[in-house]
Amino acid sequence: MIDLSPILKLWSWTPALILALFFLLAWAFWLGKKNKPKSGHWVFFGLAAILLLLALGSPIAVLAENYLFSAHMLQHILLLMLIPPLLWLSIPQRKTTPPAWMRWSRLPHASWLAGVGLMWTLHFPVLFNEAFSPINDAVLCSGGLANIPLSGAWLHPLHLGLTLLAGLWFALPILAPWETVRLSPLRGIAFLVSACTACSVLGILITFAPADTYQGFGLLPNTLGIQHLLQTNWGLRPQADQQIGGLLMWVPGCLIYLSGSMYLLYKWFNEKEKRSSVSQSVHLIKTAHHD
Repeated sequence: MIDLSPILKLWSWTPALILALFFLLAWAFWLGKKNKPKSGHWVFFGLAAILLLLALGSPIAVLAENYLFSAHMLQHILLLMLIPPLLWLSIPQRKTTPPAWMRWSRLPHASWLAGVGLMWTLHFPVLFNEAFSPINDAVLCSGGLANIPLSGAWLHPLHLGLTLLAGLWFALPILAPWETVRLSPLRGIAFLVSACTACSVLGILITFAPADTYQGFGLLPNTLGIQHLLQTNWGLRPQADQQIGGLLMWVPGCLIYLSGSMYLLYKWFNEKEKRSSVSQSVHLIKTAHHD
């Protein structure tokens, strides 16, 4: 039986988590003061807040920084693909004019490149291994102040911040609270399906890459003493760990984008039916008036 107790104790306060809490407070203040949200919008915000805390303060974060490529990929999916849409959904639809920069005609292209481009760039082996070079730093854990190796003292927090911002930028043309900023359903489907394709290709390349491609984690010292638990008891040796990470990007990551595409397709059919009903009503009125 897999022993989870050593892992469940790995909650930590990191600089990234502290910054995330300030970000959530600022978003909640702006949301409540400027947008008059309903209870459903607060539910979306609450889900985003829970996932952000899990991504940056839970055992997922500690394992992602120090031990497991698969935990890193899960953290990446949360920050890039799940939390940003929930944050945009927390904002009620607005009838005011959007900010000038959102009316930029090339916004969808820039958003797509931000999300997909960052996803690919951060997983170039050279950049990834540099970001996860072993540097010791002190982190306040649930058990007290401990010397835990923080991978890339400034590169890794920057990595996390850029991922969240890129996710917000990517989701903007799909879920912006201003209708004039959002893509039409068919263009939105093309936007998401192409991102899903890029996501799948990256996941496939990672899954079938040599075991030492992402070697940063192998260079980190086993300060927490759980490497044996992960590699022997859980079977997460470097090759299996990398393959799981690739599969996470390949399958769940792509499914998130496909789910959005299915919603847009449903929306397109609804709009088409409404247009058809309106046309039929107008035709009947004209016919009756002519008679």
